[in-house]
Amino acid sequence: HLLVSEDAADNWDLRFTGMDAGSVYDISPAPDFADSKLVMLGMYKGVRRSEDAGRTWMKVQFGDYPGEPKDGYTTRAITFAPGYPEDKRVFAVGTRGMFFRSADLGRTWEATQVVSDWATSVVLSPEFEKDQTLYVAGTHVWKSEDAGTTFSGPLYEGSLFSDGLLLAPDFKTSGEMYAIVKYKGFVIGSDRGVHWEAHNDGLEGYIPSAFKLSPQFLTDNTLFVLTSGGGMFRSTNRGRSWQRVTELGGPVDQGFTLSLSPDYASDQTMFVGAFDGFWRSRDAGQSWISTTRMEVYDEKRD
Repeated sequence: HLLVSEDAADNWDLRFTGMDAGSVYDISPAPDFADSKLVMLGMYKGVRRSEDAGRTWMKVQFGDYPGEPKDGYTTRAITFAPGYPEDKRVFAVGTRGMFFRSADLGRTWEATQVVSDWATSVVLSPEFEKDQTLYVAGTHVWKSEDAGTTFSGPLYEGSLFSDGLLLAPDFKTSGEMYAIVKYKGFVIGSDRGVHWEAHNDGLEGYIPSAFKLSPQFLTDNTLFVLTSGGGMFRSTNRGRSWQRVTELGGPVDQGFTLSLSPDYASDQTMFVGAFDGFWRSRDAGQSWISTTRMEVYDEKRD
């Protein structure tokens, strides 16, 4: 379900009142979450919406769509428009490629079209309020210039990991896109995705499974990647080459999710989600402590 910490992961609270047992595929807090307490979860065939930081939930079901698989679909990514809260649009994608959007902060939704065979990410242009451009990634990378009404592409052919596409904050001028791709590793799209090139120098043959841009990316040009079995690596030249951060045999060798503190430059804090819970580092990945002391079971599974 949902674990919430209000003290940087020293303590955790289980919050899922009113929700049936089930898997959560994305957690999307509103940009002003500290004040609004608005958060949405990607779930089976829809979202769960909370306005009190996850203490109570409203179930929002998307409904069926043509070509829907027999076992249904799950909502894998939810993104708020950068003009929030004046712009009340929210965008989402389902696993089997359906694109959804809301004009009222997630209370009601409409489906536009199936974009790809599989979708895991929806990424908005930093200039979205002006250019209405967004990208859907999963099975390849697809582009829309009308806020998701129509799509073109693919810009890139490959199977991207969950949250496997990011745009440079200076995308308007640099035109750089970054992706992690199954079997191909870390790739950079230049000229707004016209040209793509793999950059795996220093990753020791390991394939990235999650990545994040530094919150200070425009000044430090730094990215971090987790790899499948190889731990964490860092690039200080916008992904052109990599250096190992964690030694092999550590707790984050097999990490699935990565999060950096907004104040990373000063507090050096990062979190990794792994098989056995959440791990926190206060020294830029040199040492790690486990922050979860509970196990949550889904009674609907063996």
